[in-house]
Amino acid sequence: MVPPRLMKTFLTLLLAAFACLPAHANIPKKQPLVKYSGLWTNSPFTAKPPVVQAAPPVNPFDDFTLTGIAPVPGGHRITIMSKKNPDMKRIIEPGGTSEFKVVSVNRNPEKALGTSVVLSSGSIQGTVTFEPKLITLKAAPAAPAAPAGPQGNQNLPPGVRIQVITNQNPNGQPAQRVPRPRIVPPPAPTK
Repeated sequence: MVPPRLMKTFLTLLLAAFACLPAHANIPKKQPLVKYSGLWTNSPFTAKPPVVQAAPPVNPFDDFTLTGIAPVPGGHRITIMSKKNPDMKRIIEPGGTSEFKVVSVNRNPEKALGTSVVLSSGSIQGTVTFEPKLITLKAAPAAPAAPAGPQGNQNLPPGVRIQVITNQNPNGQPAQRVPRPRIVPPPAPTK
C-alpha cells in the first residue's frame, strides 16, 4: 500500500505535467483550400463544376487596316489605322519605338491594293491589309472668303478702298483659285 502523502504528491506532479502540455502544443493553422476541393468536385449531392476553357488570345491586329506603305532606308514605313476609331493612326518605322514590329511585306503587283504586311507585337503575329471601303480621302477645307463690304473696310484708313480681282480662263469660265484682295491707295493730292 502507498502512503497517502506520497499518493498526493504523485497526483500533484501528474496534474502539473498535464497542465504544462497545452503550453507546449502548436497553435492550430488554417488548412489550405485545396485540401477540401475534393469535397465539392466529387460530391454525390452536387453537379460537377463546369470546365473552364482558356479564351483564345486576342489578336491586336484584327482592329487595324493598312493605310500606307513607303520604302525608307532600313525597311518600310507603315501607316495603320484603327477600324473602330479612324482618327487613331499609328506609324511604324524601322528603328522607331512602337509596340508593333514589321516582320515582312508581301506585295502583289497584279492587284491595286494587294499589299499585305505581317506585324508582330511580342509573341503574337498578324497580317494587316488594305481595306478600300475604310480608306477615304478627306475633302479639302474651304478657302476663307475675301473680306467684302463694310466689314472689310473697317480697319483701313479713310480714302482706301478694296478692289477684288478675279482671273477668268480664255473660255470665259472663272478660275479655280481664290481671289485675292487688292488695296488701291487714294489718289495723291496735286499742288
